[in-house]
Amino acid sequence: LQLEFLAGSARVPRRNSSRRGSLVNVLLVSHCDFHGNSAMHLYSIANELTDLGLSCAVCVPNTVSTIESHGTPKFAIIPYADAYGMGVVFPDGRGPDLIHAWTPRELVRELTEHLADRYKCSYVVHLEDNEEVILENELGGLTYEEFLRLPARRIDTLVPAHRSHPTRYRKFLAGAVGVTALIDRLLEFKPPDLPAL
Repeated sequence: LQLEFLAGSARVPRRNSSRRGSLVNVLLVSHCDFHGNSAMHLYSIANELTDLGLSCAVCVPNTVSTIESHGTPKFAIIPYADAYGMGVVFPDGRGPDLIHAWTPRELVRELTEHLADRYKCSYVVHLEDNEEVILENELGGLTYEEFLRLPARRIDTLVPAHRSHPTRYRKFLAGAVGVTALIDRLLEFKPPDLPAL
């Protein structure tokens, strides 16, 4: 179902490939390594997409070896540093056809936008948590609305890379070709015209 959603978006450009009209190279950009709370989702989805005939890779910000706690992956694992430095090259010698950004957090947003621009490909964003509530709880003392009224430079200094920037994450969602979400309530955060699952 997720693959059909991703492949069916009219805004996803198709590349010439041996699999005419289908996506071939899918890159999942994770906000955590495989010890994080999203690890099992990413591991399962990347393996399933591989079983369906796509070439998959997962970018993680930290330790690649954390995959060992889940088993032997059917997909490539790439550290962020390598993705920024050497890029992402799949077995067919090309870059990604589609990037699935696993949450709109700053470290994911920055890498996804960098790679989407580099490879001229589209991206989908996965919503896993209410990012606004998480940021509000972490900052402590300020409501989200009060936080938004701070000067832009102050907001930039207060939002850590492992959280979603209140204005940048909205623009990031607006630039996506679709959104996936863990629960339907999270779809309230996406632009109204954006396809979602």
